[in-house]
Amino acid sequence: MSLNKVSIFCSTFNRKSQILYTLGRLKEQTYQNIEIIVVDDGSEWRTKEVLQNIKPQIDKLITQKNKGQSFARNIGIKEASGEIILLWDSDDYFDNSFTSKAVAFFKDENVKIVSCY
Repeated sequence: MSLNKVSIFCSTFNRKSQILYTLGRLKEQTYQNIEIIVVDDGSEWRTKEVLQNIKPQIDKLITQKNKGQSFARNIGIKEASGEIILLWDSDDYFDNSFTSKAVAFFKDENVKIVSCY
């Protein structure tokens, strides 16, 4: 059985101090078949500078004028190429095995959504 690709989508707005930690947690996931999409929802220049520095570590960086989290999520989802979408905001912190555990639930075709406790 092939591993499902997981598109991990992270939206951020003026979270320059958190985004580096969040990216580190994304990179530490035990599940390896992932793509990382970051949508900057109109952050100020300091956050944009941090995002430009981490750009080589992510698959897609999308910048837009501030339109709110829902709009940013929709843009990220539209750009995703994975069979599974994981919403991971820039201030979220998941265990390193979260993605692996979540993907395992999708082996049951009746499961459509997985959330953490």
